[in-house]
This record gives sequence, C-alpha cells and structure tokens, in this order.
Amino acid sequence: MPKAPQRRLRRYFETPPRELVPLEEEKPAQLHTPQHSAVIAILYFCQQQKIPCKLEEIEEVFGYPTSTSSDVAASGRCRRLQNHNTEPDTCGALRQLKNSDVNAIVDYIVKAPFEEKGDPW
Repeated sequence: MPKAPQRRLRRYFETPPRELVPLEEEKPAQLHTPQHSAVIAILYFCQQQKIPCKLEEIEEVFGYPTSTSSDVAASGRCRRLQNHNTEPDTCGALRQLKNSDVNAIVDYIVKAPFEEKGDPW
C-alpha cells in the first residue's frame, strides 16, 4: 500500500512579508556603510587619476546624498564608530573604593544623628 503524501506543516515564503522589510528611514545606520565605502573609493580614484570630482556629480551618478558624501569626505572614515571609537576613552574606569573611604563612610554612619541614618543615599 503506497504512503499518502505528507502535508507540509509550515509554509515557506520566497520573500519576507512586507511587515518585516524596514523602510529606508527605518534601516539601521550600519546598512549605509557600503555607500560610505563607495564614496571614499570614488574620491580616492578621482584623486589618483587627477580627475576633478564634485559631490553633486556623485549624487547625480550614484544616488548618494551630497550631505553623506561631504560627511564622509570630511571625516575620512567609511564607518560610523558609535560604540568602538579609535580615540582613547577619556572617562576612565570607575574609582575603586579604598579602605580609608570605607572607614570614612562607617564613621559618618556611626556619628550621624538618628534621623539622618534613615535617609536614602
């Protein structure tokens, strides 16, 4: 006796539904990195070939906004460095609590009036 064909339990879609595809203004900034890299490559090529290149021409030919091109040309970087800067961190680490600091806190708590001991820090 031949087996009955099994029904698929799940539907498979070729493309994601429209609800899952973000609009251009909703896309994260990392998706613009190829545009930034292309702008740097175009400017570098024109510089090496000694071809004058205007940012308006880049927008006309490739469709990259002039504001994006000027930002990339000014910074010289093709990536936005939000969380991993190449510049040194000037904030520094949190201060470690020393024994003298702990002793000062304990002395304050012991010598404080009763009403102050209930106050939040």
